[in-house]
Amino acid sequence: MSLWSFGAQPSQLTTRTFRNAKSFVARIVSQSQADEVGAGDAIGAAIDEFNRHRWEYLTVRGSDITLVAGTSDYALPTPFKDPLSLVLVSPELRTLTYVPRGTWDPIVQRTAIGGTWFYTNFAQGLTNMVQLLDAPDAAGTMELRYYRPIAKPIEDTDVLDVLPGPMEVALLARAQVWVATWKGLRSERLMFMEGRAQKLFAEAKGDDVSHADWTPQLIPGRLWMRRPINADSVPGPWGW
Repeated sequence: MSLWSFGAQPSQLTTRTFRNAKSFVARIVSQSQADEVGAGDAIGAAIDEFNRHRWEYLTVRGSDITLVAGTSDYALPTPFKDPLSLVLVSPELRTLTYVPRGTWDPIVQRTAIGGTWFYTNFAQGLTNMVQLLDAPDAAGTMELRYYRPIAKPIEDTDVLDVLPGPMEVALLARAQVWVATWKGLRSERLMFMEGRAQKLFAEAKGDDVSHADWTPQLIPGRLWMRRPINADSVPGPWGW
């Protein structure tokens, strides 16, 4: 079963191949041999820049993750960029709250909070992991939605992993800036190309599926303060 859900469907992506994209990018220096001017490398560099942004069309619903009682760490899908949401499907339906890794350690140093309420992500070697707090006390499943990065083409027949229209144009424009920089084009023309590429990138973000930018979810204060830590817990300043 396809893992695509509320992001773009594969049929909605551009039909431009890597070979065609390289030829287009190379035209900026009037070269017919795209590989000689590094057009493929320029497209890769442009994709690296675009991957600093979280694109709504690249949101994916992953396969359900099987929970094991007493286990808090689980491997994430590949490729993976950032989490969007994590829902505990069973044994109890609940949306978990994301905690940035920088604030995770002070939380886990406390005793158990009773139930699985929070999650964070980290890298273990080359594997992306998700960590739950508390670890589930029974077997079950959870559903992950996440952002994936733009895939880099390898073969000439590979199709670019971008939407047609503003995003495709913006990516090629950024790649042309890289080629122009490497070939030492005049600074006036390079400045014009840089300004155009930035404008097109802004248009591509506006044309994305959703205009809502990603913001970290914070721990709900009322939920945190209301949950007893253990049998000897005392109320916080706002009560339970």
